[in-house]
Amino acid sequence: MGERSDILKSMYRALEANDLAVQRGELPLSLHRENLRQRAVGRVLAKELAIDESGNRLQMVIDGTEGQVHQIELHADHCDGIGRGMSVSATPPPTEPRVADHNILATRASDGTYSPSRHIEIARKQEISSHPERYVASHGRRLEALRCAGIVERWDEDHWSVPQDLPKQGLAYDRNRHGSGPRMTVLLPISLERQVTHDGQPGATWNWRRSSKARYGGRASARRQARRRTAVSGCWWSVVMPSILAMVVSARRRI
Repeated sequence: MGERSDILKSMYRALEANDLAVQRGELPLSLHRENLRQRAVGRVLAKELAIDESGNRLQMVIDGTEGQVHQIELHADHCDGIGRGMSVSATPPPTEPRVADHNILATRASDGTYSPSRHIEIARKQEISSHPERYVASHGRRLEALRCAGIVERWDEDHWSVPQDLPKQGLAYDRNRHGSGPRMTVLLPISLERQVTHDGQPGATWNWRRSSKARYGGRASARRQARRRTAVSGCWWSVVMPSILAMVVSARRRI
């Protein structure tokens, strides 16, 4: 009980240090410790020694985009290079097999052979995707990763040898690759202030300044600037979320 109280105090200190005590003070505070269950995306408010002060574990307080403030503990080596103000993603170890592994097993022939061309035909017939070739290609990338781990075998371009327990082996591979505890990924390496400030003017980002120059001949509307500053101060993730989503989609396409 004493540790929980100390953690809550440290979270409130982080909110106060970022001038968010009033805005976020009534929001739910999620104490995950090292047992994060769901992915959390947000801005790092604090990074400090964990309450036990063992020296090899750190505590991070994250202002989540979904309206919660998260506390996460992880090994110091797992958060090198992450600092206050950065936008990050904290992902827990996988607990379920990937959907792609189930799809591959479902289209596997009785002799244990998986054929991408057959998978494309099934996807077209069942109207699973408007782009069946791209859909099946994503499964091919998964198979390539599993081939490097020795789980599947590629005979030729259209024939793969796939084990009956592919989802189970795939999950074990993912868990081993992920490691223990949450995995931290930097989505935006610069702080919010740097993201939304240009030439010392809040809200005047480079992209906004370029569009304003085209529309107003270099003299942006003062009212437009005021609206931009209001939006930035009221909801930080409305500014950074488009960039975060683009990076997340790009990362998923590479898997």
